[in-house]
Amino acid sequence: MELFGFNRFSGNAKRALSSAQAIAEDMKAGYIGTEHLLLGVLSGKIGVAHEILSGYGIDFERIEMAMHLLLYANSAHSNIEGVSKDLREALERAIIIAKNNGYFYVGTEHLLMGILSHKDFKAYHLIQNIDIDPEKIIKQISSLFQNNAAHSFPEGDPDFIDERMMGSFQHGQL
Repeated sequence: MELFGFNRFSGNAKRALSSAQAIAEDMKAGYIGTEHLLLGVLSGKIGVAHEILSGYGIDFERIEMAMHLLLYANSAHSNIEGVSKDLREALERAIIIAKNNGYFYVGTEHLLMGILSHKDFKAYHLIQNIDIDPEKIIKQISSLFQNNAAHSFPEGDPDFIDERMMGSFQHGQL
């Protein structure tokens, strides 16, 4: 079985993940969470997810301010090291979403769907706390997937992230 590695992440998705790691480090968070990936997606100012979020008036500065106001940077989870359980789950969901919608790659739109896929994820709360309904964003992305032509997986059955890939992400080796 072929692994769905980071080589199947689009350039924009890889940049968002790298940015998330740098943002978490700058904030001295001690971990990388869904909130950092949300900022990572917004920091590049490119990609499908950025376009969707911009359409709702969501930008890097607005989410960063919400994070600081809500003390997310130094939350109770600061004793976690590396990739948070929530972000790991969000990345796994992003891969599954891409696969189930017939995409050969994971793009920023899949990452966004992954980090908004659970109401307990911090990214979901941040968007909610700036008076935007995350469910509207989820519906828009779902509609986008339904309207796009399917992209086939040429070989293998990519359906999980293994420990080597997660280690590469944690150590900035995408």
